Amino acid sequence: DLDKRKYIAGIKVSDEDYDTLNITQNSFKGNWNYIIKPLVL
Repeated sequence: DLDKRKYIAGIKVSDEDYDTLNITQNSFKGNWNYIIKPLVL
């Protein structure tokens, strides 16, 4: 199903916060699709 909800645009994430994410580009359309996984401590 198509997600028709509205989302706030333009929210910026600081470099420090971004560096703490376990985020990787998806192999399909990696510029648009990312995978965020929980951090394992």
